[in-house]
Amino acid sequence: MATFRSLLTVVALGTALLAVGCAHESPTAVLTTTAVAPSPEVDVTANVPSSVLHEQPTITVTKGAAAVPDELLVAVKPGTRVVLDATTGPKPVGEFDLNKHYQVVRVPAGMTRAQAIAELQKHTNVLSVVPDRVYNAQLTPNDPSYGSEWGEKKINAQTAWDKHVDASGVTVAVLDTGVDYLHPELLGRVIKGPDLADGTSDPMDHMGHGTHVAGIIGAAGNNGIGVAGVAWNCKILAIKVLGDDGNGTTDTVAQGIKYAADHGARVINMSLGTSDQTIDPVLHEAMDYAHQHGCVICAASGNESGPVGAPANDPNALAVSSTSHFWLFEWCSLYSNTGPKVEVAAPGGGILSTLPSEGSQLGRNYGTLSGTSMATPFVSGEAALIIAQHPSWSADQVRARIDAAVDHKGSSGRNNDYGYGRVDLAKALD
Repeated sequence: MATFRSLLTVVALGTALLAVGCAHESPTAVLTTTAVAPSPEVDVTANVPSSVLHEQPTITVTKGAAAVPDELLVAVKPGTRVVLDATTGPKPVGEFDLNKHYQVVRVPAGMTRAQAIAELQKHTNVLSVVPDRVYNAQLTPNDPSYGSEWGEKKINAQTAWDKHVDASGVTVAVLDTGVDYLHPELLGRVIKGPDLADGTSDPMDHMGHGTHVAGIIGAAGNNGIGVAGVAWNCKILAIKVLGDDGNGTTDTVAQGIKYAADHGARVINMSLGTSDQTIDPVLHEAMDYAHQHGCVICAASGNESGPVGAPANDPNALAVSSTSHFWLFEWCSLYSNTGPKVEVAAPGGGILSTLPSEGSQLGRNYGTLSGTSMATPFVSGEAALIIAQHPSWSADQVRARIDAAVDHKGSSGRNNDYGYGRVDLAKALD
């Protein structure tokens, strides 16, 4: 197996260099995009009446900062608050509720994190103090693309689509950089959740990552333009937990998970993560809450070529690794995190999907990106179709079907690269 993986590594590196050379792209490019012209009959910049969009429920945004390393999350006893002297000690900047109430505090200049934790632990109302981790969008810059929508073909999506499963009653929450809810492939099916990263009520995507993820899950199919997502007509609940720089924190992600569970999501997609391999206790609490509310949680394994990090390493999360392909060959992507936490694999190298056209760093309607971020929404879309076919199934039953409906790669049974195997959509549906 090691020799075979080494051979694939040589082939992959060679084809990557060839693809980069042919495309005249710098090997240090942050994102690899391929423009796909929209149909001339579709005006993607036209104003869309607000009546055709799902309106956002009333919410209260409690946190408006982007990723800030020097923050702590303080769990307090029910019905209490910790009163802090913000002039000399940790500064309170927000609060939110899971099973416990949390205060978000910032460590001031001149005080170490250890000193701040020690001061906070003096309060009798404090239950725990943990760092507010930094989470970021899980894509990688240099994996080559090999053609339009190879991933859908590889997982036998066409055979599954022929079963005409109607996923219009299933909501998939995309916890990401937001979603372009005006994109013609998503128009009318995006439920606008909060922007927890910036403290606003508008989850518009200005970076591109979240829209790409949403398109893999649910871009409209059979509509004569662009691409087709896995679950064509599912609803997308857009919750912006990562800022326009692609970064967010534990508190924004935790609030996003709870919001999704409280607002009807049956599937939660988290194409985000950190290399920290310890389970995040706050996200664990949030994901446990979502699991109890019947949510299937799909999370990216990460792109450090190492072990799976948080939140994909949580027992409530279905960790997804990435595959790449060239011609007849498919292999575990070189960047993909692997190990015993990986549950299934899905296509992630060179995936074509939707991108926002207005205000995006990418500046085009469709493009090709790579990473475990791109692999995860294939599994989220699969979960949506399984739920549409079996609406009474629990999250654990859906997860078990995903684990069983695979093509074995590397070896039979479970292995560190592919988990139980690379997902096969045709096998997942009756």
